[in-house]
Amino acid sequence: MGGEGDQPVRMGRAQLGKAVRQPFGQVHAVGLQLRRQARVGADQQNQASTPGDFAQPQPLDRRIGRAEGPENHGGAGRQALGDALGIGRSPRIGEEQQVRARLSAHQPWAKPRGRSRQGFHLVDHVFQAMSDVYASIQSRIHAAALAAGRPVDAVTLVAVSKLQPWDHIAPILDAGQRVFGENRVQEAVGRWSERRAEIELRLIGPLQSNKAHEAVAFFDVIESLDREKLARVLADEIQAQGRAPRLFIQVNTGEEPQKAGVIPSQADSFIALCRGLDLPVEGLMCIPPVDLDPAPHFQLLGQIAARNELEKLSMGMSDDFETAIACGATSVRVGSALFGVRA
Repeated sequence: MGGEGDQPVRMGRAQLGKAVRQPFGQVHAVGLQLRRQARVGADQQNQASTPGDFAQPQPLDRRIGRAEGPENHGGAGRQALGDALGIGRSPRIGEEQQVRARLSAHQPWAKPRGRSRQGFHLVDHVFQAMSDVYASIQSRIHAAALAAGRPVDAVTLVAVSKLQPWDHIAPILDAGQRVFGENRVQEAVGRWSERRAEIELRLIGPLQSNKAHEAVAFFDVIESLDREKLARVLADEIQAQGRAPRLFIQVNTGEEPQKAGVIPSQADSFIALCRGLDLPVEGLMCIPPVDLDPAPHFQLLGQIAARNELEKLSMGMSDDFETAIACGATSVRVGSALFGVRA
């Protein structure tokens, strides 16, 4: 039987379809708005009598009922998104065991409460929107590669997860992304330690010498090698640990004083120094000046790599990755276009 409670969900889906074409941050905001609308509809449908009903914690049995329902079989990404939207939160151990016994006897999912089903349908729609954003970025990468006469698999997407909350990252991981970039060693360790075997992890931010031990132990790739002291510390750590992450040398193509990186005139000698230390340097990385055409900087990086016989180029971010691909990028670092602008 239809009621007033159905209208907010229909409105929400229309809004969400429009939001799929927006950056993820806007999609996330729409998801939160839909959640509020769904709550109003559910209150009307269930004839809630207490003002501010949803401001109070939900009964534990209702939360577990959701967690065990068939809508919650979509993977870790959906569960994380559900947690972020306040749907299907995990109860405490001990409480969970007591309530599961009651649920199995008295509350099968054959007769779900409208509020729970509505909530999980909402999660599915928002999750799908986020997955669509990821698919759109991959399609643009493939199209740019083809336009440059390169194979579609010639370019690796590095999802820049630095500073992002987990509910932004989980759907992208669930959609199949396996290469992530982090700025800080400690943040990466805290976020990825339990999932380390699932992904390739790249350090794309500045690396202090006193963090080299942790970086060598934790990352697959370090893209910010930029000075002799760090090169020597990394060489010692690699020998001591018997583990050698692949290395990119960061080149400051714009010679900006506020940015890290070797200036172009010193790049050849620094590459030779690193090779003399037996460092596994496989490519170069750059971040062009923000207000200038990035193409000349990408081309300069390609020229330095070519004359030093380096095959990998990490260049291009959310606003210019297609230009970078046209200039020969083998990996692009995409953050805000994928996850949304950080608050």
